[in-house]
Amino acid sequence: MAKKKNSEETAAKAEDKKVKEEDKKEEEVKEEKKESNEEKLQKELAEKSDQLL
Repeated sequence: MAKKKNSEETAAKAEDKKVKEEDKKEEEVKEEKKESNEEKLQKELAEKSDQLL
């Protein structure tokens, strides 16, 4: 019985670790998209500024 409980706990810990890693990857992707959007907006702003001059 104790072995079964230990294996369940180990499986739960592994699942938690997997979920945390997936969440971390999602956050990294969101951050990259945010940075990409900011760069795109900066570029568009610079182009519009050049057009006005």
